[in-house]
Amino acid sequence: MQCRPVFLLLVLPVLLFIAGCREKDGEESTPSDGKAPAANPSDRIVRISEEQQKEFGIEVSIADKRLLQRTLETTGWLQLPPGREFLVRSPNAGFFTPLPPNAALEVGLHVSEGKLVGQVQSVLSPIESIQLVLAKEEADSVIGQSTASLKIAEEQLRALQANDATGAVSGTRMQQLRETIAQATAAINESKQKLPFLPEEPYDKGFQLKPIDVNWPQSGIISEVLVAPKQYVSAGDPLFRVVQLDPLWLKVPLFESDFLRVPTDSPASLTPLAADVHNLEPVTAQPVDHPMEASSATRTRSKYFRLPNSDGAYRAGQAVRVSLPIDQSSEEIVIPRAALIWDASGSSWVYRKQSPDTFQRVRVEVIRTVGEFIAVRRGVNAGDAVATRGTQSIFGEEFRNDIRSEDND
Repeated sequence: MQCRPVFLLLVLPVLLFIAGCREKDGEESTPSDGKAPAANPSDRIVRISEEQQKEFGIEVSIADKRLLQRTLETTGWLQLPPGREFLVRSPNAGFFTPLPPNAALEVGLHVSEGKLVGQVQSVLSPIESIQLVLAKEEADSVIGQSTASLKIAEEQLRALQANDATGAVSGTRMQQLRETIAQATAAINESKQKLPFLPEEPYDKGFQLKPIDVNWPQSGIISEVLVAPKQYVSAGDPLFRVVQLDPLWLKVPLFESDFLRVPTDSPASLTPLAADVHNLEPVTAQPVDHPMEASSATRTRSKYFRLPNSDGAYRAGQAVRVSLPIDQSSEEIVIPRAALIWDASGSSWVYRKQSPDTFQRVRVEVIRTVGEFIAVRRGVNAGDAVATRGTQSIFGEEFRNDIRSEDND
């Protein structure tokens, strides 16, 4: 029992010595705060022979320093221009039925001007039914009386013409008969035009008016559906809201000091406000001559721009990133857009060529996009060579050993 303390005293210094040797050999230990140690820049160096570079199709480009116009980065909102939104209303009271009955009239559906959207089947109250019966009887009476008058007048006119009447009295009578024929014909035609909208006999079997067609007054996209199939609607009730999304207007509120720095005739450059749009080409919107809006509470003024949207990629109410040129210039480092790679957290990197067979992945900060180039800061200097083609192959070579280790596990 007395030997155990002595044994521990002999073994403990040996264990501490071994641990110290391993730490000196370069094994990383976890810091006291529990966080992983910072990545060593040398860990991002990739060695690829010149033969492999040709095989991978790797190409490089030289970072350049250029005098660029400075821009103001802000947020804007898309909205409908005036007169680009309208309501489809019910022409009369009744039950709405889409045509065809199983038509999917949903938000986002493209519609064409003049196309049939549905019908409204009128529903009559007892008083309205009586009024329509009376109108039908009156129309039938007018047709009957006018037909009889027409027949008599035509017979008398033929008799006078057959007797070759040339006297003044006969001529006046013939003129009166012609007027009677014209009036009777007009009354018959007018009454017949009413018949399709009036009930048919016998009335005891009940009757319904013909349904009224509802057509799209303009082309556009359904933005709101306000009616359901077989729903009762009153005359003038809104059924659908339709918008025309090409073009849209871009509204950009600016502080008064920034408003004066943006040239009046300068276009705006915009991209969607999302995390996965780094490789999207910016869209250009031209300025619109619109009455200026100012807010005394926020000390801002709004600029408006016209955005073409033939493909419907943008929607009214959408927020977008906006880049506006301002009246100053500065020298910036520019590299081709193809040189950038993005990680899962949204950070941007490039592979800078250190030697004929060495690339180092360095992090850069993107300032803005200028055509096919990107202005960056940090990590790259003017004259540095960066990979513009084959970056994915270099990335694969960098993490090839890690992938093999995971496969072995």
